[in-house]
Amino acid sequence: MSSPLTQSLQSEGCLTYTPRRPLIWTATVIALGLIAACDTPGVTLVDPDVTGGEDRSWTITVFLEDADLAAALGWSNGVPGATVSLHRLQEEFDLLTGVTDSSGQVRFDPMLPGQYRIAAERVLQAGETGPTGGVLRAFGDGVRVWKDSTALDLHLRADRRGSLVISEIRTTGRYGDASWNTYDGYQYFEIYNNSDTTVYLDGMLWGRTFHYLVEAPASSCAGSEPLRNDPAGIWASYFHQFPGSGTEYAVAPGQSILVAQDAVDHTVVHPNLPDLTVADFELEGPADVDNPEVPNMPYVGLASLIFQPHGVLISCVLNPCFLAAAADPASLERTPYPSNFEWARIPMEAVIDVVSAGIWVPAYDRIGNPCAIAVGGDMDRLEYPSYPIYYDPFLAFQRKVLRVSAQGRPILQDVNVSFVDLWEGPRSPGSIEH
Repeated sequence: MSSPLTQSLQSEGCLTYTPRRPLIWTATVIALGLIAACDTPGVTLVDPDVTGGEDRSWTITVFLEDADLAAALGWSNGVPGATVSLHRLQEEFDLLTGVTDSSGQVRFDPMLPGQYRIAAERVLQAGETGPTGGVLRAFGDGVRVWKDSTALDLHLRADRRGSLVISEIRTTGRYGDASWNTYDGYQYFEIYNNSDTTVYLDGMLWGRTFHYLVEAPASSCAGSEPLRNDPAGIWASYFHQFPGSGTEYAVAPGQSILVAQDAVDHTVVHPNLPDLTVADFELEGPADVDNPEVPNMPYVGLASLIFQPHGVLISCVLNPCFLAAAADPASLERTPYPSNFEWARIPMEAVIDVVSAGIWVPAYDRIGNPCAIAVGGDMDRLEYPSYPIYYDPFLAFQRKVLRVSAQGRPILQDVNVSFVDLWEGPRSPGSIEH
């Protein structure tokens, strides 16, 4: 059934309605959704009235955060040709997209009241790169916001080269046989050196950040705000540490590092699954399979792994995932919240990369992910919407290739907005396909 978001766009911008395939429904989200959907005696649920004389249009204007670059590009009054994507929370995922006009504006009409996810993206074309020295640049923004006016401004941040980025993620999923079995063992993530200098992994931390539903379902958004949106860093309880004493594990420019949940040949489980014996590292858990040829990443987190015996599940769907600089876990500041959990703060200056994905379905928005901000400090402004990856073992979350360096190395896009930076592509553990 089409929603009011599928109505025509008026003004100079153009509109595209983009339906998506069925989403991932975890057992928890399904159960919560069924509870939330039960009829209440005497209560009738109705759609908001979209008639009447009030203005229900929404004009979105897109700017660059970098005012100097905007002036050099001639975009001081708005960014032309930016793609703006909207999704109304608590609706089945119908993505509405529009493109800004010459003044940086796009108008959507009519729009229902409610909370929306909104993302905007602009990549320079070859003929626009004079002000950037001939270098392709990308810009993006993402936000959750209530529609309480007829206008909204977005401010696109520019891509950054940085050093290491999380370049690919294969989460838990089914592997496509008649029984649709779910299997965690073939999860992996990949780290890529996006810089021009060698980086050492020794002592770095990888893990999952705090999340409202997973770690503190009894809390409130207001109560969890200090952990979710801390400008001084990110809070985590589940994390691993790369081995090494300082300069043992070098990552050269353009090199990929593959970290497996279990570095074994998973084709013995099913031919659709990957052979991960080529992994550079594997996570260590209290009862996992060990490949003696692959270095282990020991678990140094604070929470029990009783339900994750092979190490922390490599899923950035319910928790943003992070990569942080080398640190002594015992030296990190800690706090008990809620009372049966203890959390460590990774300082902002130590955070190298953060990525996240989300299950964009009504039950998840109402109960599983009701808070507007999952991780603060502009580390990731909006999660990527995950769809067929759970059901297709040949797919993975991939970071987009923005350009190729003069040395022939891919430069990956990183504007700290997962919605903009990631895409669903063929899995390629240990390499960048472009």
